Amino acid sequence: MQFEITRPVFRCAEDEQIFLGRLQALPGLESVAGNDTHILLRLAPGAEAVVVAQLSEICALWHTRYAPVDA
Repeated sequence: MQFEITRPVFRCAEDEQIFLGRLQALPGLESVAGNDTHILLRLAPGAEAVVVAQLSEICALWHTRYAPVDA
């Protein structure tokens, strides 16, 4: 499964590193890719049940949104 996150506005480089580090720590994460406006997460099959709550928390802290993406 894939999720697309609207890239938040970061206060500083350290803020961005913390955000990306939290994404990298998600269980079942296979890859992270992005551009200036969005970040795409690819998760191992079955991992989304565990990750959704964590992803919701991360996005809430950075005032951004995420949505599942059809692969």
